[in-house]
Amino acid sequence: MEKRRIGIAILNLNIVLNIKPSHFLSLVFRGKVYLREKRFKLAEADFLKAYKTNPYRFIHYGLYN
Repeated sequence: MEKRRIGIAILNLNIVLNIKPSHFLSLVFRGKVYLREKRFKLAEADFLKAYKTNPYRFIHYGLYN
């Protein structure tokens, strides 16, 4: 069941990102899902893109350490 929910979450986030590739929270949440799944390169790419999109919000959400 958990794998199915993760797949649905990634699918929904991908839909948002197809419409608006720089959607900050979608990038952050997808990065967090990738981290949970130990898909570190994909998580890193999403976090870097989120940071480039809005460095202030990246720090605000406690993602900068």
